[in-house]
Amino acid sequence: REVSFNKASQFFTKVASGNVGVMRSRDLKVLTENLNIADSFSFYFASVGFYLYNLVNDLSMQLYVVIFVLLTLASKSLDDVGKLDSLLAAEWVVSFGTLAMFPRLMELTLEYGVMEGITRFLPSIPSVAIMFAFMNKSMSAAVGSTIRSGFATYISTGRPTANSHYGWKECYLLYRSSHYYPALRIGILYCLYQLLAVSFTVAALPMMVLTATAA
Repeated sequence: REVSFNKASQFFTKVASGNVGVMRSRDLKVLTENLNIADSFSFYFASVGFYLYNLVNDLSMQLYVVIFVLLTLASKSLDDVGKLDSLLAAEWVVSFGTLAMFPRLMELTLEYGVMEGITRFLPSIPSVAIMFAFMNKSMSAAVGSTIRSGFATYISTGRPTANSHYGWKECYLLYRSSHYYPALRIGILYCLYQLLAVSFTVAALPMMVLTATAA
């Protein structure tokens, strides 16, 4: 229904904020106690589980950098972390976001067959990754702000025309607190981590997936 990028993002924000109220409902408790495994998978994407996943995934990105900042301040190198057999010692190429694309692959496979589904899925990976990373950030920011404030304000998305244009100022005002400032915080933390690694003469992890997602 939403043909404008900004309105689609605001629609996800509105739905994610409303799901915070569902978390406190008795109906949710009763449903989750009586659903079988197959129905639980469907209910996960149709209810609060999917939105909580986006929030936890979003928070884990900042926590990931903070952990390495603290390890560097403690003069712990990647070799020291590797000796503990920890996965933190290696670059995480396969992230949660990558794994989240598999439901789309399954959907295309069921609809078009295995070969055609894979053929349709592979070329769409770059654009789909950017689109859903942005939308998932909209949902996680909405869930986080609603949990902190306790208010889920209504957002009138309307039905704008498909060729309506919006300027940089409008986009900045819409996404400054939900997208731009968190990305800036991750960038600052990453620069701090690299500077500390140079100062303490320890090897630093490139964090290519993290920096690409924040950018």
